[in-house]
Amino acid sequence: MKRFLALILCLCMMSGACLAFAADENLNEPGTEPICKETVKLTIGLAMNAYVTDFETNYMTTELERIGNYDLDFVFFADQNEMTQKINMMVMGDTEDLPDIIMGGTFSISQMMQWAEADAIIPLNEYYQNCAYYTRDSMSNTGLTVEDALKYVTAPDGNVYGVYRFNQSLLNEHEERLFIYKPWLDALNLEVPTTYEEFCQVLVAFRDQDPNGNGVQDEIPLIVDRDALAFRSRSLANTLMNCFVYTNYTSNRYFTILPDGKLTAAYASDGWREGLRALNALMKEGLMSELSLSLDKSQLKVLMSEETTKVGVTSGTVSDYLGATDARRTEYYVLPQLEGPAGRYTSVNLSMPAAAMVITTNCKTPEAAFRLGDLLCSRYFSVMTRWGQEGVDWVKPEEGETSMFASMGYEPILKAITPWNIEQNQWWAQVGPFIRDYSYGVGMVAAVNPYDTQLAIAETMQEFVDLEDRSKAIGTLVYTGEEQEVIDQYENALLGYAKECFSLFINGDMSLDDDWDSYLSMLQQMGLEELTAAKQTAFDRMNQH
Repeated sequence: MKRFLALILCLCMMSGACLAFAADENLNEPGTEPICKETVKLTIGLAMNAYVTDFETNYMTTELERIGNYDLDFVFFADQNEMTQKINMMVMGDTEDLPDIIMGGTFSISQMMQWAEADAIIPLNEYYQNCAYYTRDSMSNTGLTVEDALKYVTAPDGNVYGVYRFNQSLLNEHEERLFIYKPWLDALNLEVPTTYEEFCQVLVAFRDQDPNGNGVQDEIPLIVDRDALAFRSRSLANTLMNCFVYTNYTSNRYFTILPDGKLTAAYASDGWREGLRALNALMKEGLMSELSLSLDKSQLKVLMSEETTKVGVTSGTVSDYLGATDARRTEYYVLPQLEGPAGRYTSVNLSMPAAAMVITTNCKTPEAAFRLGDLLCSRYFSVMTRWGQEGVDWVKPEEGETSMFASMGYEPILKAITPWNIEQNQWWAQVGPFIRDYSYGVGMVAAVNPYDTQLAIAETMQEFVDLEDRSKAIGTLVYTGEEQEVIDQYENALLGYAKECFSLFINGDMSLDDDWDSYLSMLQQMGLEELTAAKQTAFDRMNQH
């Protein structure tokens, strides 16, 4: 047996030697510029972007071509959905029309597996092992290694099909919050509430004690737009429901981890029922407006922009509802997480790696293509794709300037000059791969704009971080083909039904006493058990030690 095992080991070593990485002779050593000795032409397929005037002449494109010695051409699609549909058609038909590279927001594992099985894209394992120079450098400050991150973009067959992006962002991880109108608290001599019970008492005072001082009972204690009610990020459910059960939509669609490692859907729990009961009470007592079930964002913006302030509390961010120079932007206070029957904690939208670029089988220079993705992950381009050109779109902080998150001890890194959400021709607006650790997002110099609500959010962020509970957050799960079929078959239908019933329960059209059991029964009939089993299997596989 020993001789047999030794022979097997020798054969494996010989096989590994035969499969040694064969570097492209036209490429310089990783980390050396330019990347390509002779110019390499690559075609990139991507969706049109409203923030980018022209990818062909974009400053970031010219820099990639200069540093990498590339000649980049682009194939455009109307949007991400059209791009996916057309690529699927090419994969099913003639793959010769595929560009060398496909870039997007992100690509799911199941989507990439389908393309790989159709022999349309290539695995990138050997390139990550041998060529990920800038990726490793950028990952060095994230607290994760490249291999840690690859866990979340590796397909069940063991292959990595996408060049990933990774953005650590406190603002994205903690975007669930309520805003309360501080002048009303001051007018009524009330303290900022810290518990759910105190919060309800404040809403009662807003309803009954005329805090806007116009002698008319026209105050709306609490209102959100219909899309900010539940089953999305920045929703009322993700804030108030956390008082009763761990609730997070972004990190795996309201699924959470129990202490024994089992996964469960929050929307089928006793805590969810009690949360619904509390919201139903708010609506019955006129503390939450029934308009929350019907108003869209634009209609709520009209209401909140009236000269006389009508709204005491809303969710998301008040900048969605108030004009850019409305002084009330500075008067809505970020409400700290409330303590409820489930305790006091914040749920977390985990920062997770996701594939943002694939290389097709049409590409004649796959290592050069991967090295382009790796270059995009460099610190230089990871900053540029979000903030643009140094000295033009952003500058280094001057002496005395502080970061937006100075209260948390973060040093200033850059001062933005060009606004983010405008059409420009300087950067790629985060199309494709990039890697940024926490220091970038929190290192922006504090805005001098008195109406910027991000500073108010930043000043309360430490409390949200101190209260975060990551033990219940699942994050990305990588599914096999069979598991993905289960997810596709059941999850959206279950979420749609739970969302519909959420509104019906809180407005009283469904009874939490008489209809709850039938609600749970319908969830089971619609496949909740099968959905949970698929998630559990993937979770267990990814967390084996």
